[in-house]
Amino acid sequence: QCLCLPLIGASFRVVGLATIEIHEAHRLSFLEQQQLKILSTVLAISLDNARLFSRIIHDSLTNLYTRRFYEIRIEEELAKLKRNGGCLCVILLDLDHFKKVNDYFGHLMGDEVLRQFGSLLQDHNRKGSTLVSRYGGEEFILLLPDARIEEAVALADRIRTLCADYSFEGNGQKLHVTVSGGVAFTDATESLTPQDLFQRSDT
Repeated sequence: QCLCLPLIGASFRVVGLATIEIHEAHRLSFLEQQQLKILSTVLAISLDNARLFSRIIHDSLTNLYTRRFYEIRIEEELAKLKRNGGCLCVILLDLDHFKKVNDYFGHLMGDEVLRQFGSLLQDHNRKGSTLVSRYGGEEFILLLPDARIEEAVALADRIRTLCADYSFEGNGQKLHVTVSGGVAFTDATESLTPQDLFQRSDT
């Protein structure tokens, strides 16, 4: 036998369905029924919270992580660096003369460039370890735990070349955009704040 429990989230909206297989000889007691109701409520709230958290930590335009999430993660990585040693790199990227893109091609095309550049970043980084975030406007930041400076510089240069060669398309238009970047490196021998590391990459 199969018991189907609708998972009712906020505003009495069904967010999922839990199915539980029950042995034919077993009859659910009143206590078990109450426990399943509680379980279904907890599952529904968890799913709602997971969706909400995903919206908060992802930029709605590019689907990259937000600046706030980057700020949380950089604090964690610097603390881990102090405890365990190792190294850490940050790459700060800025699309060049982006105001001109908006002025000459329109803001919709500007949004398309940001979206496509975000996809370019997601497709060309160390999978599973690099955190790619939209820092604000046309600025993007990559957090690379356990990366040597040579590796980060090579990645930044690869992104720079890929961007320059890429044809951004949208609204029946095509254009080429370049990107500038700065790379910062630290290890357990230093005691830097997130602001120090950002300033270093910005410089």
